[in-house]
Amino acid sequence: MRTVSDWTHYDIERFISRYLWRPLQLLASAVHPLPILGGVALFVIFAFTGQLRELYYANAEILLSREWFGHALLGGISLSIASAALYLTNYKLASIKIDTAYGGNADTDRWLRAVRALVGGLAAYLPWLGVGVGFFEAARHAQATLTAVGSIQMQSADLAKVAQGLDKTQSNLWIAAAVVAIVGVLVVAVIHRLRHNGMFRSVATAMVIVVICVLALAPIPLEPRSPLHLPAVVALMPDPIALFRAFGPIGTIALTFTALYAFLAVIALLALRISFPVLPVALVIVTLMVLIDLRPEVIAWTAMACFLVIAGLGLASRRVELAVLSLLLGVLAANSARQLSGLGQPSVAQQQAPETAPKLSEAVAREGASVPTIGDAFGAWLAARADEREAFAQAG
Repeated sequence: MRTVSDWTHYDIERFISRYLWRPLQLLASAVHPLPILGGVALFVIFAFTGQLRELYYANAEILLSREWFGHALLGGISLSIASAALYLTNYKLASIKIDTAYGGNADTDRWLRAVRALVGGLAAYLPWLGVGVGFFEAARHAQATLTAVGSIQMQSADLAKVAQGLDKTQSNLWIAAAVVAIVGVLVVAVIHRLRHNGMFRSVATAMVIVVICVLALAPIPLEPRSPLHLPAVVALMPDPIALFRAFGPIGTIALTFTALYAFLAVIALLALRISFPVLPVALVIVTLMVLIDLRPEVIAWTAMACFLVIAGLGLASRRVELAVLSLLLGVLAANSARQLSGLGQPSVAQQQAPETAPKLSEAVAREGASVPTIGDAFGAWLAARADEREAFAQAG
């Protein structure tokens, strides 16, 4: 006969299993970590990168101008492409996991597909939310600066003009944050609405391919000595500097992320279809790099060789997906090995430094008498604003 403590323990165990472990199991069966991690990565970059704060200020200063509309349009297109890539890859990866685990259970299948849509929408919205939070944080920083300026007892005409301009910029920052948040919701809603449309998926895939090609070919006109510097390629490619300047830093970051994310998404998709343990293999490689006393580039080259051997075996056995996956992993390992091999080697500028240093020192010695140093110029700038500095210091 069961005692009261046994029934209590049983009830607690059943409650935990039903309302904690079972939902987590279902959630793990419907969610692939790659899309949500990609969205979080873009959110962190846009929201908490200090270097982008000046960019948000610059966008707020030219709000609703002709230049702003151009940057906003191209930046919005870039963020939309990134959102579409995140949502559609989540849809595809989660569908494979759901069909594999619970394809025959109608009730569970319906719940998991609702979770899939929720996670995909969140992942697709995170880039927009990151930009909105970036504008919001910039507005808060501007407000704090205005409060500090307002507490200064001794005001000057220049300081009042700066405060007036900053107040206008702060208002524009709030507007920009709200606009980005609303537009992001609309874009994600459109993507969710058209998720079953074959034409939409084809256009989104084509745009991602175009982004990858443009980013791969854009540096070629800037490298005349490169073996890929072919006249035909250079003629077809626009000026890369003007192209990236037109999209702006936000658009360029979003497009670069989309290209890298597409590469990882293809690897994840192929790994799911053939049940290839990508994460365990990566964990084994990292463990080898830590435990074995070999240089990291040696481990990377070895991994590349192993992946190429697997690709060859896959082709020989007509396992095309395994061969493509192994080839992509081999390319990734080769690129990592090439980057690791370049670490610690002196650059061309460093190699030429010993030769150019004496000439540079002589030139500085000749021109030193007529050209003021940065320190002297900054000291004169501070001396001209001694009263404002003293009043600011007294205000705390």
